[in-house]
Amino acid sequence: MEKKRILVADDDKKDSKLLEDCLLQQGYEVILAHDGQEALDKTMGCNPHLIVMDILLPRINGWKVCSEIKQNPHYKHIPVVMSSSMYENYDQPNEDKAGDVYINKPVNLDLLLSTIRKLLNE
Repeated sequence: MEKKRILVADDDKKDSKLLEDCLLQQGYEVILAHDGQEALDKTMGCNPHLIVMDILLPRINGWKVCSEIKQNPHYKHIPVVMSSSMYENYDQPNEDKAGDVYINKPVNLDLLLSTIRKLLNE
């Protein structure tokens, strides 16, 4: 069975490494991006099954990246989990910028994994 590919887009190297290690332990293939442009390029290059993306990314912010992905007919089906430490009391993003799920940072790994499994229908 093919491993599910998850793109992790986060400019914080500690957060990226934590998520990468956690996802690798769960049997996922992990692709890392450290800014918004790299996240867009890697989405189009590797067609991940799911994206975990920080909102505050250099070059292009996570909202814009998500918006571009969701407007592209080839990639709009990819679930996007948005995260940030900047929105503690956050409910729902604006419809045109929405990821599929929002998780506050620091990310609760158990919550993230259960969210990923749900979005990937596992």
